[in-house]
Amino acid sequence: PYTGIRYKSKEEPIWQNDDLQRFVNEKSIAKQELSEKQYMGIVFALIMVYSTLRFAEVHRSVVKDMKDSS
Repeated sequence: PYTGIRYKSKEEPIWQNDDLQRFVNEKSIAKQELSEKQYMGIVFALIMVYSTLRFAEVHRSVVKDMKDSS
């Protein structure tokens, strides 16, 4: 059960949206030089990153709502 103890979050943002956009732009410029496997790897990595960021955002919202209602 929740005891009211607050722990300092150890989560550190690795990528900000600006960094991701810059990374995507750099890779899109170099797209012509990439093999299909490399390109698919980049696409898969970006999907995973954006999904993880969205999941973290939703999780924070749920936790905040739980704290507000208690």
